[in-house]
Amino acid sequence: DFSFENYSTYYQEEFTKIQNSNEEYQGKFNWAAFFILPIWFFSKGMIPMAIASFVIWLIPYGALIAGALIARKANYLLYRKEKYGEDLPNDWMIFFNFSKK
Repeated sequence: DFSFENYSTYYQEEFTKIQNSNEEYQGKFNWAAFFILPIWFFSKGMIPMAIASFVIWLIPYGALIAGALIARKANYLLYRKEKYGEDLPNDWMIFFNFSKK
């Protein structure tokens, strides 16, 4: 079973909500990920996402658009990395799902 007791209180609360909702809840907006997206992914060991987000940052307005889309799901991406070992999302459309879940 997935254990997240080694994480900060912030991530423990987010991971608990995600797990208890059977992944219907996909986390709240992560401001740290928004402002330093490639660095945030790199610090979490999500190297493929760090590289992809860095490349996107090279596109004019890419940092703003990608940051806004990805930061909404950053906690969920980290949860899935830790629970299932996913370095990249299985479904890239999660970034365009704007439901309140």
